[in-house]
Amino acid sequence: MNHYKATGSFDVVIKPQGEPDTTAGAKLGRMSIDKQFHGDLSGVGKGEMLSALTDTEGSAGYVAIERVVGTLHGRRGSFVFQHTGTMNRGAQQLSISVVPDSGSGELTGLSGIFLLTIEDGNHLYTFEYSLPGIQREAAGDLPTGLAAPAQRALAGAGIQRLDQLARISEAELKKLHGIGPKAVEQLRQALHARGLSFPTH
Repeated sequence: MNHYKATGSFDVVIKPQGEPDTTAGAKLGRMSIDKQFHGDLSGVGKGEMLSALTDTEGSAGYVAIERVVGTLHGRRGSFVFQHTGTMNRGAQQLSISVVPDSGSGELTGLSGIFLLTIEDGNHLYTFEYSLPGIQREAAGDLPTGLAAPAQRALAGAGIQRLDQLARISEAELKKLHGIGPKAVEQLRQALHARGLSFPTH
């Protein structure tokens, strides 16, 4: 099975839901999660988190379930992330993965691991995933004659058909490594021949 990598950033708002349980030893809380993903994964995430903050500084834990609805490399659908995180006196362990068989639409069969980093207050992600549907599809209707680097770039982005290509902007296409001006023009003409075009937003 081929593996793919999506990168980008996200904005997140976490709000407490009700009063925390402040029994001695650990304070238990429940929070809502609202995210906006940007980049190769574009869409919204909504979920709930349960947390435990201990009396020892730097030691805590949380679990969360988050449904994501949007597009992944131009493929539309939804799926669910499962979060498990702990902090042991400042040492952090975090696992965020796709719940098996939670994918729908063009993301049916999705599996993967979501990695995040925070730089200068910005939340950045790398999503390493597999999607069987990419392998099952026929070669698609992309124009013949594309150079090998352009073919690899489109395959890596999960784009095999013109209708998928029409969902990403020309600026986003140019960001793919291996896509040059000649390939952009070939793809633009192929879209035009099908009555399609790159989105302008």
